[in-house]
Amino acid sequence: MKDQGNGIDLVDVISSDELIEIDIDMLEASLDQFISDDFLKDIPMLGLVYKGIKLIGSLGNFFSYKKILRFLFELKDISKTKRTAFVEKIEKEGFEKTGEKLLFIIDRLDDYDKATILGKLYAAVINENIHYNDFLYLAHIIDKVYIGNLRSLDPKLNSEEKEYYSDKLNDVPDNGKIDLYQSGLLDMEIKDNRGREEYERKNIGNTPQYPPTIKYKENKYCEMLICYGF
Repeated sequence: MKDQGNGIDLVDVISSDELIEIDIDMLEASLDQFISDDFLKDIPMLGLVYKGIKLIGSLGNFFSYKKILRFLFELKDISKTKRTAFVEKIEKEGFEKTGEKLLFIIDRLDDYDKATILGKLYAAVINENIHYNDFLYLAHIIDKVYIGNLRSLDPKLNSEEKEYYSDKLNDVPDNGKIDLYQSGLLDMEIKDNRGREEYERKNIGNTPQYPPTIKYKENKYCEMLICYGF
């Protein structure tokens, strides 16, 4: 494994045999367990991740460590052969310091569920469902968006309603749509209703005022997130 001065490269952890050791108990480890030397020594995978992050402060280590494990947990069911082939591919394509970039992205996340979403998207990259550059763009978006608004896109929530209305944004509140639009997940269409006002004035005699109608629509990045991130 490569040592880049800041510990083991995370892409090497991704392609390692130990990745399959990650289980629910590790994800739910408490702070007391985490700062216990025995806890880290008894399970090689934990020590590997811990050595890889080399952060300062037990509390900072704990939160970063759990986010990294949440991310890695979503990759464990992909075969080692496929994971290794992917790592070799991105290195050949010239994506330098990929592991360092991943650690930086994961460490910025403000919610464990965001790390899970990111892990699912990275699995989609390994499985060649989305491109690595699209993953990086989505990672930037996920970092900025309020987690509640991300969860509102989850097709597993209120799935019957979503199917009935065939509207993936049905469960997203208006302020959430604004957040998702500003982050780059939605496109906005503004409909000018002055033609309707003019029609009613001439044909009905009314003088109504119809303000512009704003409609949001998921773009390709939102589609990727919904398809592969939940």
